[in-house]
Amino acid sequence: MRKLEEMLKRIRDWFNNKDSKKLKLDLLVIGGLGVILMIGGSFFVSGGSNTSRPEEVVLNNDDTELSYERQLEDKLTKILSKVRGIGQVDVMVTLESQEEMVPAMNTQESNQVTDEKDPEGGIRTTSQTDVNSQIVTIQNGGNNQPVIVKKIYPKIRGVVVVADGAEDPQIRYVITRTVEAALDVPLYKIEVLSHN
Repeated sequence: MRKLEEMLKRIRDWFNNKDSKKLKLDLLVIGGLGVILMIGGSFFVSGGSNTSRPEEVVLNNDDTELSYERQLEDKLTKILSKVRGIGQVDVMVTLESQEEMVPAMNTQESNQVTDEKDPEGGIRTTSQTDVNSQIVTIQNGGNNQPVIVKKIYPKIRGVVVVADGAEDPQIRYVITRTVEAALDVPLYKIEVLSHN
């Protein structure tokens, strides 16, 4: 306790010394900057841990893309296999890109307009706009997950159908028109082949 009192007395004496006024000012400025950096750093660290970037949301959906392809393939296989004369069917669907998730965004925008007058009577107007966007997240099982507003499904690149009855031109026509109608795919992106 006595050592603490002596140390505080030395610090008080040092601050009261008139020769060290410039040093005191420098220390106060450095201390103030340190406090600002600590507060700002903790703000950015805590704000960054609860959000993720939209790119991460899109990149983590590889499984969804595969399941979307498989869903399309399964539905087409079921529909085509029920048509008389087609027989056993295998379907392959390829997509142009990945499924894209659009997250909900919390956006805050602030505008600041400053008018400055110079001694000669001229006016200079400065306008500054700051936009702060963060992804809205929810707590799910201990993890923060983005709130998805919309899913954008990828365009279909092409469809290949292999069927038993594809040797018959009429069956081939039925398969092609069914795929075109079901997936809204142009005819030139549909290939129909027959099984061995």
